[in-house]
Amino acid sequence: YVVQLFYKTSLLSKEQNSVSVGGINTVIRSKAAVTTSELGENYYLIGPYVEDKMRFEVELDEPDDFYIRAAIQAMRDRGIRVVTGRWLIEGSPKVLLFDLATTGARYVEWMRDFWEVTHISVPDTDKESVNAVMFGDSSVGSSESSLVGTPVRK
Repeated sequence: YVVQLFYKTSLLSKEQNSVSVGGINTVIRSKAAVTTSELGENYYLIGPYVEDKMRFEVELDEPDDFYIRAAIQAMRDRGIRVVTGRWLIEGSPKVLLFDLATTGARYVEWMRDFWEVTHISVPDTDKESVNAVMFGDSSVGSSESSLVGTPVRK
């Protein structure tokens, strides 16, 4: 599987209305069709769930693959809302979106883990950095219940 993390795109950015289209959004959109055609059903984009954007830009669909479904279920069992589907851009890449609002119960634990690993403190007032840490931990998480820890089919 190839999983591409994306955090700041027009689909996902909470500041979409104040950010001009470009940068990572342009890169992902321009490469999605080619990458999807090359990798097929093994290509996933993951990012944070933003309901306002999701309604118009994602077609809901649950993955067919057993291992991806198992990883998603493990995250859902941890209380993380995961929304799956296809991004309605050229190539229709599969997306896995994590609702950061459902990660709040683990906020203190994840901030402590981030500090212990990086020795970088994240002020509570820096919403962008807090969201990045929460997104990273919800999408990668612990090895027993995340996409990273999911067994790869041989």
